Amino acid sequence: MKRAIGIFLLLTMGCGGAVAAKKNSESGGAPYATYDLGLSVGNSGSRNYSELDVGLNYFFKNWFAWRNAVFARFINPENIYGLDTSGRFFHYFPSATIFGGPGYRFASLGDNVPFLEGGAVLHLGGFSIGGGAKTFLTNVIRKGAAADTLYFIILSGSGTL
Repeated sequence: MKRAIGIFLLLTMGCGGAVAAKKNSESGGAPYATYDLGLSVGNSGSRNYSELDVGLNYFFKNWFAWRNAVFARFINPENIYGLDTSGRFFHYFPSATIFGGPGYRFASLGDNVPFLEGGAVLHLGGFSIGGGAKTFLTNVIRKGAAADTLYFIILSGSGTL
């Protein structure tokens, strides 16, 4: 049974994803775009990997974004490249944001698979910290295959002078 568990560090540059969405939810502004950079390490079966992605989030409304992220998964014997595309729904609280939604991974090698992702971000002044999970539903494409789950951490900061 193949099982992947990874740790993903999402570093937002400028204002990424849930952090910018929180700021714009207060003003009601949309549409707008944000970007982010991610790095992860993990294990799929008995093979270790590292993964890099760059994401673009387009907010149609402050509660819904279409996210596209190009990725490169560095794994032996052959690297995998592709695109993750997803719809993310957001809900805002005074000091937190939750998000989640479905998506699809298009990969250069192996299966193209649907996924579900979700998470939460806690806002502490100009700093935000959060986490979540992305589960690749490989069993939907290939009967009997195990779903792979990637866990991620979100760190973001901003400041003014």
